[in-house]
Amino acid sequence: MNMYIRDSLGQCQVYGNGHYQTFDSKWFRFSGQCLYTLVQDSCDMRRGTFSIRVESVPCCEEVLTCSRNIILQLKGQVTLTLRDMQVTVSLHEGWTGQDDSLYSIHTLGLYIVMSVPSKGITLIWDKHTRITVELAGSWKNRVCGLCGNFDSNEMNDLSISGSSVSSPMAFGNCWKV
Repeated sequence: MNMYIRDSLGQCQVYGNGHYQTFDSKWFRFSGQCLYTLVQDSCDMRRGTFSIRVESVPCCEEVLTCSRNIILQLKGQVTLTLRDMQVTVSLHEGWTGQDDSLYSIHTLGLYIVMSVPSKGITLIWDKHTRITVELAGSWKNRVCGLCGNFDSNEMNDLSISGSSVSSPMAFGNCWKV
């Protein structure tokens, strides 16, 4: 395997009770209970082509928050929703869905793996509380959301449009949908 290609891969994780690791490896904790933007390719979604959103809800007798609904939207084409240990596919108006190579969905052991090869996006879900988003290196400096901006600098991951926010809670709430 070409190590350069593997090294340029970005990986963001969300697990358990609101634990996050950004593409630049910054760890923080945020336990909001709502729908949040995990990552999108434009901070102005009118121009963006994809978004991954996660809904955090009370779980484990409501003591913890867990990521239960994950929504991958490919603008103008399809929305893939992971919920209740299954995937729902919704085609957008005007898109026929004839391109079988746009995305793939596989179950590998305990995990559901969704991949969008043309965009360099892979989403891995354990059907419970762990989500991993992998992005190709071509997305470097081109994304935003709770997963950070993928610019190899963890020091600026908890900022919005270049301005630092006061806490992980304030940062998380900026990405509420």
